[in-house]
Amino acid sequence: MKRINCAFGILVSFVLLASLAGCAGAGTGISNPVIDTGTPSGTPGPATVVFVANSSSNTVSVFTMSTSTGALTEIAGSPFPTGTQPLALVVALGKFLYVANAGSSTVSGFSIGPGGTLTGISGLPAGAGLGVNSMATNGSFLYVGQSGGNIFAYGIDPGTGALTPLTGSPVSIGGTRTEFSLAVSGNFLFVTDNGFRQLHTMSINGDGSLSEIAGSPVPAGANPQGLAVVPNGSFLYSADNIVDTRSILGFSTSAGVLTQLSGSPFEARGGPLALAINPTGTFLYATLNSTSSVAGFSIDGITGALDPVPGSPFAGLDPSAIAIDPSGSFVFVANTTLNNLSEYSVDSISGALAPINGSPFGTGSSPNSVAIVSIP
Repeated sequence: MKRINCAFGILVSFVLLASLAGCAGAGTGISNPVIDTGTPSGTPGPATVVFVANSSSNTVSVFTMSTSTGALTEIAGSPFPTGTQPLALVVALGKFLYVANAGSSTVSGFSIGPGGTLTGISGLPAGAGLGVNSMATNGSFLYVGQSGGNIFAYGIDPGTGALTPLTGSPVSIGGTRTEFSLAVSGNFLFVTDNGFRQLHTMSINGDGSLSEIAGSPVPAGANPQGLAVVPNGSFLYSADNIVDTRSILGFSTSAGVLTQLSGSPFEARGGPLALAINPTGTFLYATLNSTSSVAGFSIDGITGALDPVPGSPFAGLDPSAIAIDPSGSFVFVANTTLNNLSEYSVDSISGALAPINGSPFGTGSSPNSVAIVSIP
């Protein structure tokens, strides 16, 4: 089953990316493309690790990535069991992995050990809302979107990774059939509400609680899906999953207030689903599920305008979630119905994509979300 969010800097990934990664889309069944807010940016460390949530086999596949070729090697012990129907995952503080399990209405948590080995965290809440489908984090707090229109908020113990429900959680902002994509930037949580076709800005208070800002929500197209925020927080992009020539919305984000950019929505034929932005904020990539391809765009650092990179869109298989490694050198795309993960190298000048040798790599059944982290 497909659903998105993005797979998601303090991006992307939630996208609060990668990570479908990043990622929740009403009518599509795709997990949040993780826009991974817990993944450090910059040059990869000794080990770059890729996590993939497999929603039909109830597992997380774990791979180490060669920083020179991008090739993936599945680690010993992988895949690791989760709850039922994991639809989204996110990395916090570079050392904890959290997974939203829609079928069992739970959140799984793991400590990330050497080489990406996962060890279960104790002290997790007994349950979350029915149909949890998206996640985001700023390192101190974890936010989990639920199909009943609620966002659950937890404090993260920085030593153990244990989660503590926050006072006032959950916060209700959507309809009874809402599916969310989440993205964190600075002191704001951005939320696409697929049920009411809106985009919300929530202020993250000092205690982690959420307050909707004045002027929120704003319209978000006909079928809002993945979110991505540039690393400096100046621009936010939302995928409108319709087969239309112009279907990626762009916004400026001054003080969390969303103002649609000149020229928005930008052209992205083929039903954009999940979004991911590279660590320097110069390129944006989108999975196009109706044309089985991946679109690439350069981002104007002054205006936020999007322009297709040379060769875009690039051939894909069954693209859903998308994530970018911390060096910005490789793009990963989950192919949900094919049970594998495509990988592309990125031309650092043009942003063009090229499949790497050995791609695609096998995963568990129905990969729906991707997150990436560099660890010592």
